[in-house]
Formats: sequence, C-alpha cells, structure tokens
Amino acid sequence: MKKSKFLLALTTIVAASFVGCSAAGGPMLEHFVYNFSDPQQNAVMNAIGDLYETSGVAYNFNDSEGKQNVQNDQIDNAIQKGATILVVGMADISSSQTVVNKAKNADIPILFYNQQPHKDAIDSYQNCWFVGSDSRGGGLMQGEIAATTILKDYDKYDKNGNGTIEYVMIRSDLSHPEANGRTEASVTRTNELFTAAGKPNIVQLGTDFLADDWSTNKGKDAMDTFLAANPVTDKSGVELVFCNNDGIAIGAMKSLQAVGWNNDASKAIPIIGVDATAEAQTYIDAGQMLASAGQDPNTIATYVSTLAFNIMNGKEPLAGTNYTFEPNSKNLFFPYTPYPANILD
Repeated sequence: MKKSKFLLALTTIVAASFVGCSAAGGPMLEHFVYNFSDPQQNAVMNAIGDLYETSGVAYNFNDSEGKQNVQNDQIDNAIQKGATILVVGMADISSSQTVVNKAKNADIPILFYNQQPHKDAIDSYQNCWFVGSDSRGGGLMQGEIAATTILKDYDKYDKNGNGTIEYVMIRSDLSHPEANGRTEASVTRTNELFTAAGKPNIVQLGTDFLADDWSTNKGKDAMDTFLAANPVTDKSGVELVFCNNDGIAIGAMKSLQAVGWNNDASKAIPIIGVDATAEAQTYIDAGQMLASAGQDPNTIATYVSTLAFNIMNGKEPLAGTNYTFEPNSKNLFFPYTPYPANILD
C-alpha cells in the first residue's frame, strides 16, 4: 500500500493491499490499527506499510475506528479469509483476552502492539506476544523533562514565589494502562528528581482532569474547565501541565492561548505531551509547548515488522536481533526519545 492510499483510506473500515503472495498461495498478514484518524497511529501505519511493501509480504490494514466491536468483526473476517498472523493495536485493551481467544482457537499467532494487554492474556496462548512501550515509560520521560527544565531556573517557573511548583494533570481513559502509567510516573519521577535537588514535591491543582478519548478537543475542554475556576496571571496560577498525549497537550495549549498565554516562548506555561507527533513538534519549535516524550514511528515500525516477519517465517520472534523480552514475559519494549532531542542535556 502506497502512502497516498493511506490518506484516501482514512474514512474506510478496511484498507487493503495485496503484495507478493496471495492469501491462498502464501502467508497473509492482517494488521489492525486502533484508529486511522489518530495522528500517531497513522504515522506508525505509514512507516510499517513502507516495510511491508519492501518485504513483499501480502497484507491488509484494518481501521478499527476506535471501536472494539468493529475490530472484533474484522478479526473474525480475517481469520475466515485465512490470515496467517494477526498484528493488533487494540481498540479497547479490556477486550484483549477475547481477541487472544479468537487467535488461539484458530491456531494463528498474534502480535499485539501499541496497547499492552494484561500478562494473563498474553500468557494464555503460546503464540502471543507484545511489542510496544512500557506503560510508565512516557510518564517517566515527562518527569525527566519537567525536572531538568525547571531545575535550571526554578525561580522563573515558580511564578508565585511560594517555593513549590503547581501543576495540572490532564489524562485520558481511566481504565487505560498507559494513561494510568503516564499519569503516575510523570509526577513520581519529577518528585524524585526534585527531592535529589533539595526541592519540595510538586503540588497538584484540583484533581486529574479527563480527556477520555485522547483528543485535542477534549484536552481543550479539560483545560478550559480548569482555567474558568483558576485564572492564570504572571504571578499566580498553574506552573506546569502534564498531558497523557500530544493531542491533549495541543488542546491545553489552545485553551491557554485563548487567555493570552503560550503564543510564544516569552509567555508560556510549560506543557509536556507524549508521542512527539509532527503537529506537536511544530508547536514545540515555536515555543508554544515545552516538549514531548517521543515514540518514533520508524522505530516502532522496525520493532513491529521485525517480530511479525520472524513469526511469519516460523522463526523465534527475536531471531537475528539484539532485542530482549522483559524478564518473565513476552513483552518487548522500545525506547522513548525526547523532543527536542537536547532538552535533557
């Protein structure tokens, strides 16, 4: 599938390209994307598609539209068509055991990516693996970014001069492992580094604000709600904003812009996202957001496709690599990288 076709396929349920062998004549890879309209997932899909094209493997991309019932139907259809491997970015991680059972009953290997299923689900089937990010990894890097930046000029970021940094947390789905991991780890890691530097823990303003679909619109709504009750000035108000992904972070930025902040670096509350999407990078470069804990689409594509090709060819998943599974698991984690790249220097 060429990149131009990806853009045309955004509104379809299934985008398909048959390259090399046919499903009847050779291996057939069925790949399920959480949602084509998610910028990060679309970037990953394009990168993986390039590697599938180069390999000559026969494959389909399926758009699950963020709906588990759609994904379940697509998986059933793929199995009926004779898929030889399922590569699955779950629409709803709570349904992972159901999806594993579908693959197990059909005796088809399954490789999860993006969202990490519970260990029990993965371990329930011999030919089941996960490649992706540690659920806490993005949050840990957010904490590194926050602490490294603020400790360089603590008084600047402590706008009200009370000796502590006040933050807002905008998170996504309450049942999502990565949302939970990022929410907890960003604060924990910031506090660890502040403690080591002799500074007090950061203080949360309000409770966690919810942007449950990871979107810019919900991120803006959440920040609007906070700002309506907590105006920000040069000497008071929020001093740091953590967001579970870049979509939410962009929404928070737009909310602050509406009240005169974050139009450039000269008057900006630090906002830290996750994913380092192309859109977020433009705002970071303009000084409108501070940074993002990046997941490089090309890195993800390399990890996912390498394991998928090995599995399709009857090899051990990590054959020919220097990758290692996490101890006592079938989970392979890839690294986060900060954007900008030098922000942790």
